Amino acid sequence: DSASYIQLHAKLTQLGSLQGGLLKKLKKRFHHAGLQTDTFIEMDEYLNQLQMESDAFFSTVHSFVKRTKPKADINRLIHRVRHHSKHAQWKRIKETASKLCSLLIACEKLYEQQKNELLQKSDQLTEHFAFEAEEYDQVMSFMHTFCSTLYRFIFEPKNDETVWIEIDAKGAKNAVFMHAQPLDTGELLADRFFMNKKSVVLTSGTLTINHRFDYCLERFGLQDFYPHLVQIDSPFELEKQLKVIVPADMPPITNRDERDYVKQAARYIKIMEKQRHAKILVLFNSHEMLKAVYEELKTEGMQSALFAQGLTGGSPVKLTKMFKLAKQAILLGTGSFWEGVDFPGSELTTVIMARLPFRPPDSPLIEAKCDAAKKQGKNPFKAVALPEAVLTFKQGAGRLLRSEKDIGTLLILDRRVKTASYGKLFLESLPHAPVHEMSKESLEAYIEDVNNEKPLS
Repeated sequence: DSASYIQLHAKLTQLGSLQGGLLKKLKKRFHHAGLQTDTFIEMDEYLNQLQMESDAFFSTVHSFVKRTKPKADINRLIHRVRHHSKHAQWKRIKETASKLCSLLIACEKLYEQQKNELLQKSDQLTEHFAFEAEEYDQVMSFMHTFCSTLYRFIFEPKNDETVWIEIDAKGAKNAVFMHAQPLDTGELLADRFFMNKKSVVLTSGTLTINHRFDYCLERFGLQDFYPHLVQIDSPFELEKQLKVIVPADMPPITNRDERDYVKQAARYIKIMEKQRHAKILVLFNSHEMLKAVYEELKTEGMQSALFAQGLTGGSPVKLTKMFKLAKQAILLGTGSFWEGVDFPGSELTTVIMARLPFRPPDSPLIEAKCDAAKKQGKNPFKAVALPEAVLTFKQGAGRLLRSEKDIGTLLILDRRVKTASYGKLFLESLPHAPVHEMSKESLEAYIEDVNNEKPLS
Protein backbone atom coordinates (compact mmCIF):
# COMPACT_ATOMS: atom_id res chain seq x y z
CA ASP A 1 0.00 0.00 0.00
CA SER A 2 1.10 3.57 -0.56
CA ALA A 3 -0.04 7.14 -0.02
CA SER A 4 1.57 10.26 -1.44
CA TYR A 5 0.86 13.91 -2.07
CA ILE A 6 1.19 13.27 -5.80
CA GLN A 7 -1.62 10.69 -5.72
CA LEU A 8 -3.97 12.95 -3.78
CA HIS A 9 -3.08 16.10 -5.72
CA ALA A 10 -3.80 14.35 -9.04
CA LYS A 11 -7.35 13.54 -7.87
CA LEU A 12 -7.93 17.01 -6.45
CA THR A 13 -6.86 18.45 -9.79
CA GLN A 14 -9.21 16.07 -11.58
CA LEU A 15 -12.10 17.23 -9.37
CA GLY A 16 -11.21 20.89 -9.83
CA SER A 17 -13.62 23.42 -8.36
CA LEU A 18 -16.85 25.25 -9.18
CA GLN A 19 -14.74 27.42 -11.49
CA GLY A 20 -13.59 24.49 -13.62
CA GLY A 21 -13.15 20.75 -13.76
CA LEU A 22 -15.34 17.77 -12.96
CA LEU A 23 -17.07 19.49 -10.03
CA LYS A 24 -18.28 22.36 -12.20
CA LYS A 25 -19.57 20.00 -14.91
CA LEU A 26 -21.50 17.85 -12.46
CA LYS A 27 -23.07 20.84 -10.68
CA LYS A 28 -24.47 21.94 -14.06
CA ARG A 29 -25.69 18.41 -14.80
CA PHE A 30 -27.45 18.23 -11.43
CA HIS A 31 -29.04 21.63 -11.95
CA HIS A 32 -30.38 20.76 -15.43
CA ALA A 33 -31.72 17.46 -14.07
CA GLY A 34 -33.61 19.28 -11.31
CA LEU A 35 -31.43 17.84 -8.52
CA GLN A 36 -30.19 19.67 -5.41
CA THR A 37 -26.84 21.41 -5.94
CA ASP A 38 -26.15 22.88 -2.48
CA THR A 39 -23.79 19.99 -1.69
CA PHE A 40 -21.51 21.08 -4.53
CA ILE A 41 -20.94 24.44 -2.84
CA GLU A 42 -19.95 22.62 0.35
CA MET A 43 -17.80 20.18 -1.61
CA ASP A 44 -15.98 23.08 -3.26
CA GLU A 45 -15.15 24.50 0.18
CA TYR A 46 -13.97 21.12 1.45
CA LEU A 47 -11.76 20.56 -1.60
CA ASN A 48 -10.17 23.97 -1.11
CA GLN A 49 -9.42 23.10 2.52
CA LEU A 50 -8.16 19.67 1.46
CA GLN A 51 -5.54 21.27 -0.76
CA MET A 52 -4.27 23.39 2.15
CA GLU A 53 -4.38 20.58 4.72
CA SER A 54 -2.65 18.09 2.41
CA ASP A 55 0.11 20.65 1.81
CA ALA A 56 0.43 21.13 5.59
CA PHE A 57 0.49 17.39 6.34
CA PHE A 58 2.97 16.30 3.70
CA SER A 59 5.24 19.32 4.32
CA THR A 60 5.29 18.46 8.03
CA VAL A 61 6.21 14.86 7.23
CA HIS A 62 8.92 16.03 4.81
CA SER A 63 10.44 18.29 7.47
CA PHE A 64 10.29 15.52 10.09
CA VAL A 65 12.15 12.99 7.91
CA LYS A 66 14.75 15.54 6.83
CA ARG A 67 15.50 16.38 10.46
CA THR A 68 15.93 12.73 11.40
CA LYS A 69 18.54 12.26 8.63
CA PRO A 70 20.49 15.54 8.75
CA LYS A 71 23.84 14.06 7.65
CA ALA A 72 22.61 11.97 4.74
CA ASP A 73 24.27 13.16 1.54
CA ILE A 74 21.70 11.76 -0.88
CA ASN A 75 18.49 13.07 -2.37
CA ARG A 76 16.29 10.13 -1.37
CA LEU A 77 15.83 9.84 2.40
CA ILE A 78 14.01 6.91 4.00
CA HIS A 79 12.55 6.79 7.50
CA ARG A 80 10.86 3.84 9.18
CA VAL A 81 7.73 4.93 11.04
CA ARG A 82 7.83 4.11 14.74
CA HIS A 83 4.37 4.75 16.14
CA HIS A 84 5.57 4.97 19.72
CA SER A 85 7.71 7.99 18.82
CA LYS A 86 7.43 10.84 21.33
CA HIS A 87 9.05 13.34 18.99
CA ALA A 88 7.19 16.66 19.20
CA GLN A 89 6.95 16.88 15.42
CA TRP A 90 5.42 13.40 15.22
CA LYS A 91 2.59 14.72 17.39
CA ARG A 92 2.21 17.55 14.88
CA ILE A 93 2.06 14.96 12.08
CA LYS A 94 -0.76 13.18 13.88
CA GLU A 95 -2.66 16.45 14.28
CA THR A 96 -2.39 17.37 10.59
CA ALA A 97 -3.20 13.78 9.55
CA SER A 98 -6.33 13.89 11.71
CA LYS A 99 -7.48 17.12 10.04
CA LEU A 100 -6.79 15.70 6.58
CA CYS A 101 -8.70 12.49 7.28
CA SER A 102 -11.61 14.44 8.78
CA LEU A 103 -11.93 16.46 5.58
CA LEU A 104 -11.78 13.33 3.44
CA ILE A 105 -14.54 11.76 5.54
CA ALA A 106 -16.62 14.94 5.21
CA CYS A 107 -16.24 14.78 1.42
CA GLU A 108 -17.31 11.14 1.48
CA LYS A 109 -20.50 11.97 3.46
CA LEU A 110 -21.37 14.76 1.04
CA TYR A 111 -20.84 12.41 -1.85
CA GLU A 112 -23.25 9.90 -0.32
CA GLN A 113 -25.91 12.64 -0.33
CA GLN A 114 -25.17 13.45 -3.96
CA LYS A 115 -25.30 9.77 -4.89
CA ASN A 116 -28.71 9.39 -3.24
CA GLU A 117 -29.93 12.39 -5.25
CA LEU A 118 -28.53 10.85 -8.41
CA LEU A 119 -30.34 7.55 -7.85
CA GLN A 120 -33.66 9.39 -8.25
CA LYS A 121 -32.81 10.15 -11.90
CA SER A 122 -30.59 7.17 -12.70
CA ASP A 123 -32.90 5.99 -15.51
CA GLN A 124 -32.93 9.46 -17.13
CA LEU A 125 -29.20 10.16 -17.30
CA THR A 126 -27.70 11.13 -20.65
CA GLU A 127 -24.62 9.27 -21.84
CA HIS A 128 -22.32 12.18 -20.96
CA PHE A 129 -23.93 12.63 -17.53
CA ALA A 130 -23.53 8.90 -16.78
CA PHE A 131 -19.87 8.97 -17.89
CA GLU A 132 -19.05 11.98 -15.69
CA ALA A 133 -20.96 10.47 -12.74
CA GLU A 134 -18.88 7.28 -13.10
CA GLU A 135 -15.66 9.30 -13.18
CA TYR A 136 -16.77 11.19 -10.06
CA ASP A 137 -17.56 7.89 -8.32
CA GLN A 138 -14.09 6.52 -9.10
CA VAL A 139 -12.39 9.62 -7.74
CA MET A 140 -14.43 9.55 -4.53
CA SER A 141 -13.69 5.84 -4.17
CA PHE A 142 -10.00 6.70 -4.35
CA MET A 143 -10.48 9.38 -1.67
CA HIS A 144 -12.10 6.79 0.62
CA THR A 145 -9.23 4.32 0.11
CA PHE A 146 -6.63 7.05 0.51
CA CYS A 147 -8.17 8.14 3.81
CA SER A 148 -8.29 4.56 5.14
CA THR A 149 -4.70 3.91 4.10
CA LEU A 150 -3.36 7.14 5.56
CA TYR A 151 -5.25 6.65 8.83
CA ARG A 152 -3.83 3.13 9.17
CA PHE A 153 -0.28 4.29 8.42
CA ILE A 154 -0.40 7.00 11.11
CA PHE A 155 -2.80 5.74 13.79
CA GLU A 156 -3.56 2.01 13.45
CA PRO A 157 -0.64 0.14 11.86
CA LYS A 158 -0.92 -3.61 11.41
CA ASN A 159 1.34 -5.74 13.59
CA ASP A 160 2.54 -7.75 10.60
CA GLU A 161 3.63 -4.86 8.39
CA THR A 162 6.22 -2.12 8.38
CA VAL A 163 5.52 1.47 7.35
CA TRP A 164 8.15 3.80 5.98
CA ILE A 165 8.42 7.26 4.44
CA GLU A 166 10.53 8.32 1.48
CA ILE A 167 11.23 11.94 0.61
CA ASP A 168 13.16 13.85 -2.00
CA ALA A 169 15.37 15.92 0.30
CA LYS A 170 16.12 18.49 -2.41
CA GLY A 171 12.69 18.42 -3.99
CA ALA A 172 9.37 20.04 -3.17
CA LYS A 173 8.43 20.25 0.51
CA ASN A 174 5.46 17.98 -0.08
CA ALA A 175 7.31 15.40 -2.19
CA VAL A 176 6.52 12.59 0.25
CA PHE A 177 5.76 8.92 -0.36
CA MET A 178 4.45 6.65 2.39
CA HIS A 179 4.61 2.89 1.97
CA ALA A 180 3.62 -0.23 3.88
CA GLN A 181 4.60 -3.82 3.21
CA PRO A 182 3.83 -7.07 5.05
CA LEU A 183 6.80 -8.49 6.92
CA ASP A 184 5.86 -11.98 5.83
CA THR A 185 4.33 -12.25 2.38
CA GLY A 186 4.20 -16.04 2.55
CA GLU A 187 0.80 -16.20 4.24
CA LEU A 188 -0.68 -13.71 1.79
CA LEU A 189 0.68 -15.61 -1.22
CA ALA A 190 -0.58 -18.90 0.17
CA ASP A 191 -4.10 -17.64 0.90
CA ARG A 192 -4.66 -15.32 -2.04
CA PHE A 193 -2.67 -16.97 -4.81
CA PHE A 194 -1.50 -20.55 -4.38
CA MET A 195 -4.76 -21.75 -2.78
CA ASN A 196 -6.68 -20.50 -5.83
CA LYS A 197 -4.54 -22.25 -8.45
CA LYS A 198 -4.61 -25.82 -9.69
CA SER A 199 -0.94 -25.73 -10.59
CA VAL A 200 1.90 -23.23 -10.33
CA VAL A 201 5.43 -23.49 -11.68
CA LEU A 202 8.07 -21.26 -10.09
CA THR A 203 11.33 -21.11 -12.00
CA SER A 204 14.37 -18.93 -11.39
CA GLY A 205 18.11 -19.08 -11.06
CA THR A 206 17.85 -17.65 -7.54
CA LEU A 207 15.51 -19.98 -5.66
CA THR A 208 18.16 -21.88 -3.70
CA ILE A 209 20.71 -21.01 -1.04
CA ASN A 210 23.47 -23.56 -0.46
CA HIS A 211 21.55 -25.85 -2.86
CA ARG A 212 18.46 -25.83 -0.62
CA PHE A 213 15.00 -24.32 -1.21
CA ASP A 214 14.19 -23.78 2.51
CA TYR A 215 14.38 -19.99 2.55
CA CYS A 216 12.25 -19.43 -0.56
CA LEU A 217 9.68 -22.03 0.53
CA GLU A 218 9.22 -20.10 3.76
CA ARG A 219 9.20 -16.74 2.00
CA PHE A 220 6.54 -17.87 -0.47
CA GLY A 221 4.44 -19.63 2.19
CA LEU A 222 4.83 -23.01 0.49
CA GLN A 223 5.89 -25.20 3.44
CA ASP A 224 2.45 -26.80 3.80
CA PHE A 225 2.00 -27.32 0.04
CA TYR A 226 4.86 -29.83 -0.22
CA PRO A 227 5.86 -28.68 -3.72
CA HIS A 228 7.88 -30.84 -6.07
CA LEU A 229 11.44 -29.48 -6.02
CA VAL A 230 13.83 -29.80 -8.95
CA GLN A 231 17.32 -28.37 -9.40
CA ILE A 232 18.50 -28.33 -13.00
CA ASP A 233 22.19 -28.02 -13.76
CA SER A 234 23.22 -24.71 -15.26
CA PRO A 235 23.86 -24.76 -19.02
CA PHE A 236 26.84 -22.51 -18.40
CA GLU A 237 30.35 -23.91 -18.09
CA LEU A 238 31.40 -21.50 -15.37
CA GLU A 239 34.93 -22.88 -15.16
CA LYS A 240 35.42 -21.69 -18.77
CA GLN A 241 33.04 -18.71 -19.00
CA LEU A 242 33.51 -16.94 -15.68
CA LYS A 243 36.64 -15.74 -13.90
CA VAL A 244 35.98 -14.78 -10.26
CA ILE A 245 38.62 -12.52 -8.71
CA VAL A 246 38.99 -11.33 -5.12
CA PRO A 247 41.66 -8.64 -4.52
CA ALA A 248 44.34 -9.73 -2.08
CA ASP A 249 45.09 -6.23 -0.84
CA MET A 250 41.72 -4.51 -0.27
CA PRO A 251 41.35 -2.95 3.19
CA PRO A 252 38.84 -4.55 5.61
CA ILE A 253 35.25 -3.47 5.08
CA THR A 254 34.96 -2.93 8.83
CA ASN A 255 37.29 0.08 8.86
CA ARG A 256 35.48 3.16 10.08
CA ASP A 257 37.21 5.37 7.54
CA GLU A 258 35.86 4.44 4.10
CA ARG A 259 38.17 6.80 2.20
CA ASP A 260 40.93 4.22 1.78
CA TYR A 261 38.37 1.60 0.66
CA VAL A 262 36.94 4.03 -1.89
CA LYS A 263 40.40 4.86 -3.27
CA GLN A 264 41.33 1.20 -3.58
CA ALA A 265 38.00 0.41 -5.26
CA ALA A 266 38.62 3.18 -7.80
CA ARG A 267 42.08 1.79 -8.51
CA TYR A 268 40.74 -1.67 -9.23
CA ILE A 269 38.10 -0.21 -11.54
CA LYS A 270 40.85 1.66 -13.37
CA ILE A 271 42.79 -1.58 -13.81
CA MET A 272 39.77 -3.38 -15.23
CA GLU A 273 39.21 -0.42 -17.57
CA LYS A 274 42.47 -1.33 -19.32
CA GLN A 275 40.79 -4.35 -20.88
CA ARG A 276 40.17 -3.76 -24.58
CA HIS A 277 36.56 -2.61 -25.18
CA ALA A 278 35.85 -2.89 -21.47
CA LYS A 279 32.18 -2.64 -20.50
CA ILE A 280 32.09 -2.61 -16.70
CA LEU A 281 29.08 -2.64 -14.37
CA VAL A 282 29.98 -1.65 -10.80
CA LEU A 283 27.34 -2.60 -8.22
CA PHE A 284 26.96 -0.76 -4.91
CA ASN A 285 24.81 -1.15 -1.81
CA SER A 286 24.63 2.54 -1.02
CA HIS A 287 24.43 5.74 -3.00
CA GLU A 288 26.96 7.35 -0.64
CA MET A 289 29.74 4.95 -1.66
CA LEU A 290 28.69 5.13 -5.31
CA LYS A 291 29.05 8.91 -5.20
CA ALA A 292 32.43 8.72 -3.42
CA VAL A 293 33.85 6.28 -6.00
CA TYR A 294 32.40 8.37 -8.84
CA GLU A 295 34.15 11.50 -7.52
CA GLU A 296 37.41 9.56 -7.15
CA LEU A 297 37.22 8.26 -10.72
CA LYS A 298 36.42 11.72 -12.09
CA THR A 299 39.51 13.25 -10.49
CA GLU A 300 41.74 10.56 -12.03
CA GLY A 301 40.29 10.99 -15.50
CA MET A 302 38.72 8.18 -17.49
CA GLN A 303 39.27 6.76 -20.95
CA SER A 304 35.80 5.20 -20.86
CA ALA A 305 32.42 6.84 -20.80
CA LEU A 306 31.41 7.08 -17.13
CA PHE A 307 27.77 6.77 -16.06
CA ALA A 308 26.58 6.94 -12.46
CA GLN A 309 23.04 6.35 -11.25
CA GLY A 310 21.58 9.51 -9.74
CA LEU A 311 24.62 11.62 -10.70
CA THR A 312 25.03 11.73 -14.48
CA GLY A 313 21.36 12.27 -15.24
CA GLY A 314 18.72 10.00 -16.64
CA SER A 315 16.67 7.10 -15.38
CA PRO A 316 18.17 3.59 -14.95
CA VAL A 317 16.60 2.67 -18.31
CA LYS A 318 18.26 5.64 -20.04
CA LEU A 319 21.63 4.93 -18.37
CA THR A 320 21.41 1.31 -19.51
CA LYS A 321 20.77 2.35 -23.11
CA MET A 322 23.68 4.82 -23.13
CA PHE A 323 25.96 2.22 -21.57
CA LYS A 324 25.03 -0.35 -24.24
CA LEU A 325 25.65 2.13 -27.06
CA ALA A 326 29.13 3.12 -25.82
CA LYS A 327 32.15 1.22 -27.16
CA GLN A 328 33.90 1.39 -23.79
CA ALA A 329 32.04 2.37 -20.63
CA ILE A 330 31.71 2.09 -16.88
CA LEU A 331 28.31 2.17 -15.19
CA LEU A 332 28.01 2.68 -11.43
CA GLY A 333 24.64 1.48 -10.13
CA THR A 334 22.69 0.44 -7.07
CA GLY A 335 19.32 -1.18 -6.41
CA SER A 336 17.68 -2.20 -9.67
CA PHE A 337 21.03 -2.81 -11.41
CA TRP A 338 21.57 -5.90 -9.25
CA GLU A 339 18.67 -7.54 -11.06
CA GLY A 340 16.44 -7.15 -14.11
CA VAL A 341 18.99 -5.67 -16.53
CA ASP A 342 20.21 -7.69 -19.49
CA PHE A 343 23.67 -7.22 -21.07
CA PRO A 344 24.27 -10.10 -23.49
CA GLY A 345 27.58 -10.82 -25.19
CA SER A 346 30.10 -8.00 -25.48
CA GLU A 347 27.68 -5.48 -23.94
CA LEU A 348 29.20 -6.44 -20.57
CA THR A 349 32.71 -7.76 -19.94
CA THR A 350 33.00 -7.24 -16.18
CA VAL A 351 30.86 -7.02 -13.06
CA ILE A 352 32.47 -5.44 -10.01
CA MET A 353 30.79 -5.74 -6.62
CA ALA A 354 31.93 -2.95 -4.33
CA ARG A 355 30.54 -4.82 -1.32
CA LEU A 356 28.63 -7.99 -0.60
CA PRO A 357 24.99 -6.98 -1.05
CA PHE A 358 23.84 -6.82 2.56
CA ARG A 359 21.11 -4.23 2.80
CA PRO A 360 21.77 -1.31 5.17
CA PRO A 361 20.70 -2.27 8.72
CA ASP A 362 18.44 0.79 8.86
CA SER A 363 16.54 -0.28 5.72
CA PRO A 364 12.91 -0.17 6.98
CA LEU A 365 11.91 -3.59 5.72
CA ILE A 366 15.12 -5.36 6.79
CA GLU A 367 15.06 -3.66 10.19
CA ALA A 368 11.46 -4.70 10.78
CA LYS A 369 12.10 -8.26 9.58
CA CYS A 370 15.09 -8.53 11.91
CA ASP A 371 12.99 -7.27 14.84
CA ALA A 372 10.37 -9.91 14.01
CA ALA A 373 13.04 -12.63 13.79
CA LYS A 374 14.35 -11.69 17.25
CA LYS A 375 10.86 -12.00 18.71
CA GLN A 376 10.65 -15.50 17.21
CA GLY A 377 13.94 -16.46 18.84
CA LYS A 378 15.83 -16.54 15.54
CA ASN A 379 19.20 -15.09 14.68
CA PRO A 380 18.32 -11.99 12.57
CA PHE A 381 21.54 -12.17 10.58
CA LYS A 382 21.20 -15.85 9.65
CA ALA A 383 17.42 -15.75 9.23
CA VAL A 384 17.06 -12.51 7.25
CA ALA A 385 20.17 -10.53 6.28
CA LEU A 386 22.39 -13.39 5.05
CA PRO A 387 19.91 -15.31 2.83
CA GLU A 388 18.66 -12.10 1.18
CA ALA A 389 22.25 -11.01 0.53
CA VAL A 390 23.14 -14.38 -1.06
CA LEU A 391 20.14 -14.22 -3.38
CA THR A 392 21.01 -10.64 -4.40
CA PHE A 393 24.63 -11.74 -4.97
CA LYS A 394 23.45 -14.48 -7.34
CA GLN A 395 21.29 -11.97 -9.21
CA GLY A 396 24.18 -9.51 -9.51
CA ALA A 397 26.56 -12.17 -10.83
CA GLY A 398 23.83 -13.24 -13.25
CA ARG A 399 24.09 -9.90 -15.07
CA LEU A 400 27.35 -11.12 -16.58
CA LEU A 401 26.42 -14.41 -18.27
CA ARG A 402 23.19 -14.20 -20.25
CA SER A 403 23.91 -16.93 -22.80
CA GLU A 404 26.03 -20.06 -23.19
CA LYS A 405 28.52 -18.08 -25.34
CA ASP A 406 29.13 -15.21 -22.89
CA ILE A 407 32.41 -14.90 -21.01
CA GLY A 408 33.38 -12.37 -18.36
CA THR A 409 35.04 -11.42 -15.12
CA LEU A 410 33.43 -11.01 -11.70
CA LEU A 411 35.55 -8.89 -9.37
CA ILE A 412 34.43 -8.99 -5.72
CA LEU A 413 36.13 -6.16 -3.81
CA ASP A 414 34.73 -7.23 -0.43
CA ARG A 415 37.25 -9.62 1.13
CA ARG A 416 34.65 -10.98 3.56
CA VAL A 417 33.75 -13.40 0.79
CA LYS A 418 37.05 -15.14 1.64
CA THR A 419 37.66 -14.20 5.27
CA ALA A 420 34.20 -14.42 6.90
CA SER A 421 32.73 -17.75 7.99
CA TYR A 422 29.66 -17.08 5.84
CA GLY A 423 31.67 -16.09 2.75
CA LYS A 424 31.56 -19.59 1.30
CA LEU A 425 27.77 -19.35 0.97
CA PHE A 426 28.26 -16.60 -1.60
CA LEU A 427 30.97 -18.41 -3.56
CA GLU A 428 29.10 -21.73 -3.48
CA SER A 429 26.23 -19.98 -5.27
CA LEU A 430 28.60 -19.94 -8.29
CA PRO A 431 29.37 -23.67 -8.54
CA HIS A 432 32.45 -24.72 -10.49
CA ALA A 433 33.58 -21.10 -10.98
CA PRO A 434 37.27 -20.87 -9.99
CA VAL A 435 38.07 -18.11 -7.51
CA HIS A 436 41.42 -16.30 -7.77
CA GLU A 437 42.95 -13.97 -5.18
CA MET A 438 45.04 -11.37 -6.96
CA SER A 439 47.11 -8.35 -6.14
CA LYS A 440 46.88 -5.25 -8.33
CA GLU A 441 50.02 -6.34 -10.14
CA SER A 442 48.61 -9.83 -10.82
CA LEU A 443 45.35 -8.35 -12.06
CA GLU A 444 47.16 -5.99 -14.43
CA ALA A 445 49.09 -8.97 -15.83
CA TYR A 446 45.83 -10.89 -16.25
CA ILE A 447 44.27 -7.98 -18.17
CA GLU A 448 47.34 -7.80 -20.41
CA ASP A 449 46.95 -11.52 -21.13
CA VAL A 450 43.28 -11.01 -21.99
CA ASN A 451 44.16 -8.17 -24.36
CA ASN A 452 46.73 -10.41 -26.03
CA GLU A 453 44.00 -13.04 -26.40
CA LYS A 454 45.73 -15.58 -24.21
CA PRO A 455 43.45 -18.21 -22.69
CA LEU A 456 42.18 -17.81 -19.16
CA SER A 457 44.45 -19.49 -16.63
